[in-house]
Amino acid sequence: MQEDRSALNVFEATDEHNIARGSGETRQAASVTGNHAPESEVVRVGLRELQERENAVEHWLRTDVAATYDAHKADPRKAKPLDEAWKRIEARMDEIDRQQDW
Repeated sequence: MQEDRSALNVFEATDEHNIARGSGETRQAASVTGNHAPESEVVRVGLRELQERENAVEHWLRTDVAATYDAHKADPRKAKPLDEAWKRIEARMDEIDRQQDW
């Protein structure tokens, strides 16, 4: 069976991974002096993290992806195999996740 590699599924899988492992900031907000933070605080931190991730993805799309698209349009012979392209995309998304964990 062939794996569905739509952009939506890639982002959903990445988001599920992030939610499962949690980020440092979310864990910090959820444990204030051994107690859980108020729900509103946890939601606020989560929404801020989602916005930061969205901004990072948007920046990536406008810079790296746009440049790659322009290069492909200029010379389609330089195109990479699909499997290689997906590996590079996944690696870049992992890099963005690591940067947000700092």
